Amino acid sequence: MPDKLHFGDPFGEQVAYEAGRGLAPVPDLGVISVSGPDRLQWLTTLSSQVVTDLEEGQSRELLFLDPNGRISFAAGIIDREGTAWLFTPGQFEADLVHFLESMKFMNQVEVDARGADFAGFSTVNATARQMPGVLVWEDPWPGVEPGGARYYQGDHPGAHLKLRLYAVPQAAVPAFIESWVESGAKLVGTLAAEATRVASWRPSVSAEVDERTLPAELDWLRTGVHTDKGCYCGQESVARILNLGRPPRRLTLLQLDGSLGDLPEPGDAVMATGRQVGVVTSVARHNEMGPIALALLQRSLDPNVPLLVGDIAAAQEVIVPVEGRADISPEVRPGAELSRLAKGGHESLGLR
Repeated sequence: MPDKLHFGDPFGEQVAYEAGRGLAPVPDLGVISVSGPDRLQWLTTLSSQVVTDLEEGQSRELLFLDPNGRISFAAGIIDREGTAWLFTPGQFEADLVHFLESMKFMNQVEVDARGADFAGFSTVNATARQMPGVLVWEDPWPGVEPGGARYYQGDHPGAHLKLRLYAVPQAAVPAFIESWVESGAKLVGTLAAEATRVASWRPSVSAEVDERTLPAELDWLRTGVHTDKGCYCGQESVARILNLGRPPRRLTLLQLDGSLGDLPEPGDAVMATGRQVGVVTSVARHNEMGPIALALLQRSLDPNVPLLVGDIAAAQEVIVPVEGRADISPEVRPGAELSRLAKGGHESLGLR
């Protein structure tokens, strides 16, 4: 379906969407099928997640990292009737297929790009609708999956939302939409879904990920990484940041001053005291919160410092903490006692 920003009532559509009465088109949904007896073991080996025990229809999320632990691809996954289905933004479908093909080696797997066969839709807080041929992925965000870790440890704003992503065969789209409308739901625009995503701090590989993004910077170890899993590309970086803390950047929600009526654009610089301290990644107008944005900031930046995005004042709502420790990080950084020793701390260590 075309990218429809709204159908005449952006705020009303967002209210309906979050209340479980909205169906939002996902215009650019990439779908990849992975079949063959080795599919789940193979995907477990390649990714940050364990999916060898994935049950029929169960949903998980996985990341593909480079050797430095930076995010290359992200995908939701379900397994149905002998095929694993991966869901990712359509702009990455071809590249992810190419990557998977290059990693097949002797594994018994077949990889196919299938995005053209499906149309994408999403709902929040609505009961899942099962129709023949329709694939349904339930987003685990912002829960903490087995083996996951969390940086934000308070009451998460996305905890009350249950997002489902539907891949609908093209021929079934009219009947799928009709079934939702008959149940009392209505089509809503992409602005409604985007405002809900931003307000729930949900990272997107299309928006929050650049060439150097690490999972810890986005609090993405919650759902995308199994920290007890070994032997995958980028593992050493994930473990080092968990143990030593201090990822270089941190995802932050910005509360924007709406008095000027303008919104910044993704990619705009975030400034503090005349210097750039970060970049805007996503922007939305929320029906309750007003203008908001997600931004990647320098981790050590004071959370109370006044910010500017162009002429727009902004205040921080901390997601990844400044100290950079997750709930499973050690209380004392490994090697801290050696640092004190190197600085002459013999007496404090009882080594006189």
